[in-house]
Amino acid sequence: MGARTGKAYIEGLRDDRHIYVNGELVRDVTHYPPFQGVIHTLADLYDRQHDPTYQPLLTCPSPTSGQPVSTSFVIAKTWEEMEQRLRGERARCEFTYGLMGRLPDFMNAFVTDAAAVRTLLGRRTPRFGENAWRYYELCREQDLCLTHTLVDPQIDRSKGVEAQEALRVVRETDAGLVVRGARMLSTLAPVSDELWVGPYMPRKPGEEDYALSFAVPMATPGLKFICREPYDTGRSRFDRPLSGRFDEGDAIAVFDDVPVPWERVFAARDIEIPSTAGAPVQISIYSRDGCRYCEQLRDEVLPEALAGLQDQVDVRWLAAPPSSRVPAIILSRAGRTGGRYIEGLTPPGFLREEINKLLAVTP
Repeated sequence: MGARTGKAYIEGLRDDRHIYVNGELVRDVTHYPPFQGVIHTLADLYDRQHDPTYQPLLTCPSPTSGQPVSTSFVIAKTWEEMEQRLRGERARCEFTYGLMGRLPDFMNAFVTDAAAVRTLLGRRTPRFGENAWRYYELCREQDLCLTHTLVDPQIDRSKGVEAQEALRVVRETDAGLVVRGARMLSTLAPVSDELWVGPYMPRKPGEEDYALSFAVPMATPGLKFICREPYDTGRSRFDRPLSGRFDEGDAIAVFDDVPVPWERVFAARDIEIPSTAGAPVQISIYSRDGCRYCEQLRDEVLPEALAGLQDQVDVRWLAAPPSSRVPAIILSRAGRTGGRYIEGLTPPGFLREEINKLLAVTP
């Protein structure tokens, strides 16, 4: 299939997902007024992949099908390939004025980086690493839009993970895992195709049931999302020009005995995955670094967009980016042109962004 169109993206949202907003079940997110702005913003981005003007910038040939696929799925083994990936990220960030921190590019980077370090995921159970690779290929070839879950709910911090109603394995079957509990925070959840549950929370001995990573479709039975109140009111974009187009939405994911097929599992009962000290690469660090350049692009593009408004509106605080942001903008530009990528840190030779050196000096 390759790169999707906006129409195909919207059609994919019409399923049996359970999205709750203000206590009510949204039967069809494509017709819910507060979601219209962000849906059409994302659809426009998908359509640009087929525009002859932007296609060379946003897509590249699939290594398996030869069809155009998003450059955000490039597993860069050379500096030129990394530049290709960054140019696409920059373009998509500019299309949304730096106002969307969770474009599909963000999670594309997660699944790409997980595939790049699949030997770590499969060091004990080889099929988990193979699953990560196959899932990466699925996302790349079908151009899926993903959301994520990051942390456990915080009910009582004085007690252990079992008191937080955190996501956990309740049983195993021949078909896969059955999971129960909750995770947060799922940005872009109402308008995504799939949910990626990552191994971000550190676990200790005795918490093996809580150490897992997998991906499932949004419409999986037993999976529900409780969304925050939308910023977009569903009214005229003239009244809400930004939230009416760029409100990504956040949600808590609730799992009520959700079945997860084995082929969708990337880690199970492995407390070392989030904090492996002896492994060549930490998956949590790699996933984070592989995506942070998306956030840096946002931090660079947004002040530039705001500064550009000073000729149109008489608001003094828009006269220039905040002083604390200026060094970040300069460093972000210099980093992408000065070769701050190093090679050979993962078994497949994936280029890792040496982001921590920047963070040490960036406000």
